[in-house]
Amino acid sequence: MSVIRKVTLASLSGQLAADIRRAGSQAMSGLRSGACRAQAIVVGNTPVDTGRLKSNHRTTDTSEGAEITNATPYAGIVEHRQGYVADVLPEMGKAIVAEIERAVKP
Repeated sequence: MSVIRKVTLASLSGQLAADIRRAGSQAMSGLRSGACRAQAIVVGNTPVDTGRLKSNHRTTDTSEGAEITNATPYAGIVEHRQGYVADVLPEMGKAIVAEIERAVKP
């Protein structure tokens, strides 16, 4: 079902500004959902010895969107040696884009 609004020249700028704010808010929500999906992808690709590395991935909302981190002291070393994050970056990107597109659909 289509939604049709009456738009006058006098009200156009206010309506456009409101639409832009709404779309930005929806995109941010999609980005944050996408980051959670991306975290799950990284977790699924994380090598396991003790399980500490795999269990320490976190997604945190930021003012710019979201951040995926791992505070395990040796996370960078394992990534450098095995590339477990780099291997799934394209898949992570697709998940984030899909969530943004889903959230911003008119």
